[in-house]
Amino acid sequence: MSHARGTAVRRRALAAARRTRAGCRRVLAGLGGDHTAAALFLGTLGFYALYWRVDVFIVDTFTVANTVAALARGSLAVDPVAFGPSGEALPGLHAVDGRLYGRNYGHAAAAVPFLWALRGLSVVVDVRVLLAGLWSLGLLGASVAGGRALGRERPAALAGSALALALLAANLAGARSLPPESFPLLALQLTTVLAASLLAVVAYRLLRAVRGRRVGVFAGVATAVVGPVGFWAPVPKRHAVTALLALVALYGFYRARAADGAGVRHRAIPYCAAALTAWVSAPEGLVLLAALGPVDLLTARENRPRTLALLGGAFLLALAPFLLTNAAISGNPLLPPRMLPDYAGTLEAGTTAPAPVPAAGAGATPGRGRPGLAGALAALLGGLGAAFEVFLTELDRGLRAMEPRRLVHVLLRSGRIPGVDYGRTGGQTVELTLIESAPLVGGLLAVPFALRWRSLPTPAAFRRDPARATDLFAVAYVALLGLLYLPRLPLHSTITVRYLVPLVPFLVYGVCRLEPVGRVVEREGELLAALAVGLTVAAVGFAAAALAGAAPGTAMQAHAVANLAVAGLLAAWLAVALRTDLDPRVGAAVLALVLAASAAFLLLSGVEYFGQGRQFTLPIARSLERLLPVR
Repeated sequence: MSHARGTAVRRRALAAARRTRAGCRRVLAGLGGDHTAAALFLGTLGFYALYWRVDVFIVDTFTVANTVAALARGSLAVDPVAFGPSGEALPGLHAVDGRLYGRNYGHAAAAVPFLWALRGLSVVVDVRVLLAGLWSLGLLGASVAGGRALGRERPAALAGSALALALLAANLAGARSLPPESFPLLALQLTTVLAASLLAVVAYRLLRAVRGRRVGVFAGVATAVVGPVGFWAPVPKRHAVTALLALVALYGFYRARAADGAGVRHRAIPYCAAALTAWVSAPEGLVLLAALGPVDLLTARENRPRTLALLGGAFLLALAPFLLTNAAISGNPLLPPRMLPDYAGTLEAGTTAPAPVPAAGAGATPGRGRPGLAGALAALLGGLGAAFEVFLTELDRGLRAMEPRRLVHVLLRSGRIPGVDYGRTGGQTVELTLIESAPLVGGLLAVPFALRWRSLPTPAAFRRDPARATDLFAVAYVALLGLLYLPRLPLHSTITVRYLVPLVPFLVYGVCRLEPVGRVVEREGELLAALAVGLTVAAVGFAAAALAGAAPGTAMQAHAVANLAVAGLLAAWLAVALRTDLDPRVGAAVLALVLAASAAFLLLSGVEYFGQGRQFTLPIARSLERLLPVR
């Protein structure tokens, strides 16, 4: 009898092991189907956790966090207000029929399961201890997966185990409990760091399909450490989420043209991504759809009515959460909360919201007095017309805003920009341009050298070449999103031009599509990786020593100038390499310097320049802050 029970136990254990292996294979399939993708995801997540701060970096984050808390209670209305600055207005709240509503409901809904999980797990384990344990486990997983990808599983597993245990002990030694009031904020941050980490995986999968595995790895790492993406990864704003959805759309667009038998299924992915983006940010969802629709119809292999009906059905199904949320709040499925009257009153955290007071000039609160099908249809048509009119108006404003001075201050050089209210940042010049915060993007300045002697491709050429069609979609999206936000820029509190974060992975894709980059990565990938690690350590040490005692604005501008120099070097190398067979070792050194400059900027800005007095998720980050001599 005992032997039979032992045999049954062994069988159940073997079955559990098989189910675990099957689950791991499914996870790997979701992360790119190989160990490289898993290592990239876990490594990126571990890197972001080093400077993950549990606090409100920009004040309207209070609104989204309150929205998460309201959804967790089963209500769309923010009532009562869970937390926020006492006696002050919360930007982003909207007044409708005597109640307050938040914004970015798609992002908030994604955070609700994490909030429930945090509240449930906090009953049995301290959340900070849990996060420290998961971080160490993730580092071990990254080591094992990376070792398997490189064919060195055993030494990688041993080294990863020792490192994970040492860091876990260091974190547990200084762990202090996180208050339950911070759980909605922490849940939001979990969504953004996971989205940014998945962004690197999607970049890897896309470039692996277009240019090969090594170029895919470079694209994933570059996307992870590029300034705008990495800086905003632990900050609970929408940018990492909408950036992920946009890049998923680009990946699905390519796969639809490269696939043989599943083209329609992959072709629906970009439309679903656009619909979900609208639930997070309606303007960005509309931009993604406007860029996708014409290019998709132009470059598709076929546009039969049945195919278009399937695409329309998939889009409407994915759009349902957006429509239902809007209908429940404003009474119009196409009128998102962002377009409703703003709440201008002050609030006290933990109290029931008072009767809303719309902001001056905000207009009347939308009514709900049209019952029946006719009223719903009229609301739909009115909302569609209003959205289309606003979109065209914004594009017209963007075209008129394309003046040289503005473009220089948004794309090239910041410094002391006229018209920016530096009183909002304590007088510090912490706002950087796109190239100052993402020097890799400077490589696109060499694109004219690649196109100079080439004729424009025909529509038939776009249909034959999936990569060219994907390039066209990327260009359309970058242009439209840039035009949407250009009139608002430059502006305080963007730090790394955060409104343009969703287009940064597209720009990284463009750089990786350049032939010299692929040639260098394929021929000198090992040298590039070794140089990138060594130069990152050197850059962090040099910057920490050189900027000791510097104010945040001074330090940020020092990085801006250094990154501009690195971007100029990259553009110069690409301009030469596009015309000559330059030694790839030179390119490896240049690309490694670009990656090192970006990684050093992220670490120092997260731990030092914006880390003073803030609460880090990992206790070890505070030790790292004390180790670096900047302050």
